[in-house]
Amino acid sequence: MTQKEQYIYYLEHCSGLATTTQGYYRRALSNINDTIARIKKVDTFDIYQVQDIQELDEIIGALKQDDEFNDYNKKEHYKYIAALRHYREFISGSNPVL
Repeated sequence: MTQKEQYIYYLEHCSGLATTTQGYYRRALSNINDTIARIKKVDTFDIYQVQDIQELDEIIGALKQDDEFNDYNKKEHYKYIAALRHYREFISGSNPVL
């Protein structure tokens, strides 16, 4: 099972989130890759390759410093930061999937 598949399983079976919210978070993480790539100055990025809390915290910190991201996140009712928070919980090891 890939990291993405494990995360989807986690959302569906362990997060307690509504199905609609789960979909928002999956799409948010998929859509955030381009923004992270821009900030990191790389061609592509896959959030599901991040499995280290410290690395994810650094990414979240960089996103919070990015005005373009903050504006878009606000317009989208902060679902991007919320999705990253749930992904952080997932990779922290405190979830039953791992």
